[in-house]
Amino acid sequence: MKKTKWSAAICYADLARLAEQVSVLSEAGCDEFHVDITDGIFMPGFSLGADTIRSLKSVSKLPIHAHLMVQNPERHIADIVMAGATHVSIHVESTPHVNRAMSLIKELGAQAGIAINPATPLTKLEYVLNQADVVHMVAEARGAERKVPLPATFDRVKILRDNLNYLESRAELVVEGYMTPKNAATAIAQGADRIVWDDAAVFTPGHLVDNIERFKEQVEHELQLA
Repeated sequence: MKKTKWSAAICYADLARLAEQVSVLSEAGCDEFHVDITDGIFMPGFSLGADTIRSLKSVSKLPIHAHLMVQNPERHIADIVMAGATHVSIHVESTPHVNRAMSLIKELGAQAGIAINPATPLTKLEYVLNQADVVHMVAEARGAERKVPLPATFDRVKILRDNLNYLESRAELVVEGYMTPKNAATAIAQGADRIVWDDAAVFTPGHLVDNIERFKEQVEHELQLA
């Protein structure tokens, strides 16, 4: 099994100590910073943006993945890439012009990702997978009271992995959403390339370095049990 990559969801970090947190995450094996951007319309809540990406860019050389959970993301792509995002994922549900938006991301020099919510049929991705550098599976229903992956999530990861393999695609399969060690291990076993660290993973009470080390050990243990 190939080495799993780790992405840290910055919305769960202590933003008042951003430089310190970034340094700890980098030294502990984080491969990428993940910036969830919401507009309060497409997805509940209103959070982060280009300023956060610029701040990250000023204190780290790691890639920055902007996950646009916004309606009509075309309006924001140029600002996000100019701020320093190396990868930009948009939602297949967020615009009727998905192909055009993904082309714009690439024209601006970033890698293009396509994200999908847990209740959206995977058939919605049929005509965009060949454009994607990243395929982004959201495992939980954002804003729902019960914050756990929906039952079919991991089957969907396997289906997407099989589809990408069939297409001989080099797109990276990312899974985000309540990634406990057991959930992360299940996603990896089903074909995920990258897991997003969240408040169920490493951004929990305690020292961040210890949390990361313990999380990785627990994921490895779960994988051995699978």
